[in-house]
Amino acid sequence: MRCLTVEDDVTSRLLLQRILSVYGCCDVTVNDLEALVAFDLAHMEGMPYDMT
Repeated sequence: MRCLTVEDDVTSRLLLQRILSVYGCCDVTVNDLEALVAFDLAHMEGMPYDMT
């Protein structure tokens, strides 16, 4: 499963990444703009996220 998470708090971001990485690839972004870029890029590459 491929997931994209947006979290601006460093501690929460690390915790989410640790928890979700058990289920597969987990990309973590810091803000909405970074998340939109990652989301669009994944879609253009034909590998969209399963969960955001």
